[in-house]
Amino acid sequence: MNKIIIGVFITLSLLSCGKKSDNVEKAKANDIENSINKDDRDKSLLQGIWATSKEENASFIIEGNKIEYFEVEDTSFHYQLKDNIYIVMSNNDTISSYKVITLTKDSLVMMAKEGNIITLIKIIE
Repeated sequence: MNKIIIGVFITLSLLSCGKKSDNVEKAKANDIENSINKDDRDKSLLQGIWATSKEENASFIIEGNKIEYFEVEDTSFHYQLKDNIYIVMSNNDTISSYKVITLTKDSLVMMAKEGNIITLIKIIE
């Protein structure tokens, strides 16, 4: 009788571990999907013309995954936004990267590797 109870207990324990594993895998998949969706939402917020203030001239424009700096004529770069890191690239080489602190429909606050805080205002969508 004791062997049967111990066997049932072990079986139930093993089954519950399998369910937890399935739940962990589902949670990981949801986290990845939410991260991808968040990056896509954030990319849509980046679209437009950005400046350091409304009184200043535009610094750059983002269209699609392309960024053009007004100070650098006839040159466009690409960018990636992944896990709140904004990466500017040229020919698949990283030129600079920034940690995105805040991104809304009309403002962008980033931190450079050196610790400088960069605040930008969207002047035209």
